[in-house]
Amino acid sequence: MQHRLTRGEVVFGTAAVVLVALSAVPLWATYVGGALGVASVERSNAFAPALPLTAKLALLVTFLGLAIIVARMVLRERSPVLHPAAYLVAGIVIAVLLVAGVVAGPSLGLERGLDRLEDLGLDNPLGITAEVRRGPLLFVAWVLALPLIAGGFLHFADQTRPVKDQFPEA
Repeated sequence: MQHRLTRGEVVFGTAAVVLVALSAVPLWATYVGGALGVASVERSNAFAPALPLTAKLALLVTFLGLAIIVARMVLRERSPVLHPAAYLVAGIVIAVLLVAGVVAGPSLGLERGLDRLEDLGLDNPLGITAEVRRGPLLFVAWVLALPLIAGGFLHFADQTRPVKDQFPEA
């Protein structure tokens, strides 16, 4: 039984730490609002209510993958046994969910797909405006999933290599 992390797990874990850390940075969504000519802008992190569920699910899968890697580091012999393709599949799922999050975009939650208060069509004598926009990290988050896929592929390659190639003679 193997007692240390594979190259793929190290790559996946490092990329997961970066993605989870960036989820706290307030560049995932931008709220723009105002009334009577006074505007305000607020940026939000990845856990903003306006962000689509797909982006949050992607971060949850990333966190779970990271938790499994940490468990393998701590538990050693008693570590969970995963299918060799588990990290690869997780990386692909994360990338697809993040791309879906970019396509869906954030919403004010007033109605499905509504991202501007003006879209309600209500009488607005005070000039109240509200809008939510995609932040820069929402656009580039799927790119951050590519190292997760690469780490998953490396882990799969390490785990499915024939035994004689795992210990080359010097």
